[in-house]
Amino acid sequence: MLNESQIYHILSERGLPLSGRIISDIFDETHFYVFVVTERDENNHQVPSNRKLDLIANEFKNNSMNIEFILTGADNRDVEAGVRASLLHSFGDFVRNSFLSVVARSAHIWIEPKGPIPANVLSEIKDKLKILLDSFGLSLGELYFTSAENLPSKFACLNIIRLIAPADLPAIADKLKSKGFSVPSHAWMSRMLDNLRKSGLIVRLKSGGYALSMNALKSLGTAKNRNSPDITRILALAKSGD
Repeated sequence: MLNESQIYHILSERGLPLSGRIISDIFDETHFYVFVVTERDENNHQVPSNRKLDLIANEFKNNSMNIEFILTGADNRDVEAGVRASLLHSFGDFVRNSFLSVVARSAHIWIEPKGPIPANVLSEIKDKLKILLDSFGLSLGELYFTSAENLPSKFACLNIIRLIAPADLPAIADKLKSKGFSVPSHAWMSRMLDNLRKSGLIVRLKSGGYALSMNALKSLGTAKNRNSPDITRILALAKSGD
C-alpha cells in the first residue's frame, strides 16, 4: 500500500495544487484526506474540476485506496489564515499548524498538534474558534486532528466502556476526557463506536447504551468473582437480546 509521501508524489504529477500534508484516517489505513487548493477561471469554473478530482480518486480506488479531497478555495484563505494565526498565537505550545474547509457556512478545522492537548485546552481552543469564525459569519463544524497521538485508541475506548457500561455516547466521551484524552466531537465519538461495533467488539443495547461484546470481554480478560463489574456487563448483554 502507498504511503503519504508516495501519494503526494502521484498527485503532484497529476498537477494538483496541494495545501498541507496528506492525512491518514486512524479508522481506516486505506483512507486518506488530501487538501487541494481550488481557483476560479475566467468562466467561473472550478479549477481543478470535480471531474478531474473524481477521475484521480477512482484511479486510487481501483487500487483499493480511498482518497477524499478537501477543497480549500481562495475565498476561504483569509479565514484559514486568521484561524491559523489565532491558534498559533494563543496555543502555540500545543498547535503546530491548522487547515480549514467550509461547507454550507460551517467551518471544519484540522489541527496538527505538537503533542497531546489537555481536555481543558481543547475546550479553550473550541471557544476561541467559535468566536473567531462567528466574525466571518461561520459556525464551527467538525474538529479533526492530523495525528492520532492525542486521541483515545480503540483499546482505551474499550477499557472505558468496560468500566462504565452500559453507557451512552456522552457518558463515554466525558469519561475519556476525564482520563486526559481529547474527544474532538460527538460525531468523532460516534464514528469510533460504530467502528468498534462493526468489528464485533461492542454492542448497542435497546436502551441506547453500549457494552462490550462477549468476544471483547474474552479478549480483555474477565474477573471471576461475583463482584466483578464484568458480570453486570454480561447481564446487560443478556437482557438486551443481542
